[in-house]
Amino acid sequence: MRNPQFKNVGNRGDVTKHRLLVDSLQLITERFKDTRTLVYVDTHAFAFRAPLSKNAGPIAHRGADDLYAQFEEAEQAATGKCLCSPGLAAGATAGFRERRFLICEKDPVQLAFLKCDFAQEGVDSVRFRPVFSGKDLAALVESAHAPFVYMLIDPFRYEHDKDAVRAPVAAADRLDHPTVLQIFNYGAPIADELIGPRWKQTSIEDYPFCNKIAWNPSADRLLGPAESHASCLLAAALATLQ
Repeated sequence: MRNPQFKNVGNRGDVTKHRLLVDSLQLITERFKDTRTLVYVDTHAFAFRAPLSKNAGPIAHRGADDLYAQFEEAEQAATGKCLCSPGLAAGATAGFRERRFLICEKDPVQLAFLKCDFAQEGVDSVRFRPVFSGKDLAALVESAHAPFVYMLIDPFRYEHDKDAVRAPVAAADRLDHPTVLQIFNYGAPIADELIGPRWKQTSIEDYPFCNKIAWNPSADRLLGPAESHASCLLAAALATLQ
């Protein structure tokens, strides 16, 4: 059976999630590319690139510094397809001196394509897994010099797969290194109780889509005041909803 995610490629939720992802990673890359090792985790990676669905909408171009729009316009011109979260993350973090990826996708066909695409793009230091494991995350973090962790947690249909959020959040909560979570869901609010009290968080909701950003104390100290951090991360996504 064809993966149901194909029908959502490029829709409003996709655009908001991916713009927020690229802007967040761009901010982190500019700040820490020479001093930190990026550990990037995608719990529901789906594809490096995919054909635009019939539900795809336009991508508002915000100007010369709009990295997300630049990535998608270049990809569509070159392949006629749309970059998905793994492809966007690979591009947005290319400036890091050292980076490591944990790419999770339970569809075996899509996981095989992801392996090929990462290899063709020349991105190494990638672990591929069908499902997220806290042990894999811990191993990547322990082997990295001065790690900065960014986790994109996407359970697809949150109300049917709450553990797809619970497990990676619990694993992240055990980390003392700077960690940022971006949690996307479709069809239900994200339960605040899954994120512990030591995390700062903010969210943007555009029903039925919701993005939550949370960051631990170590990330907060590095990134600066919570107000400015949240503003930087959400400004682009908010602009897409005007």
